[in-house]
Formats: sequence, structure tokens, C-alpha cells
Amino acid sequence: MNTGLKITIIGYLATMFTIGINEMWHFGLLKIKAFPTMDV
Repeated sequence: MNTGLKITIIGYLATMFTIGINEMWHFGLLKIKAFPTMDV
């Protein structure tokens, strides 16, 4: 496999992974913040 292509694919996957973690983190944070208000 072409080295440049390999780097591109790894970079793309790393970016997708980071964005996914970031989205989950924000979503989890919002849920945690929302829970006390929903209980009341």
C-alpha cells in the first residue's frame, strides 16, 4: 500500500474517532446537566 494513502486513511480515522469522542463527551455532559432539572 502507498505510504501517503496509509497516512491519509489513518489521519481520517483518527479525526473521525476524535470527533466521535468529542460528540459523546458533549452529549454525556448535557445529559448529566439535564438530569437534576428533570428530577425536579
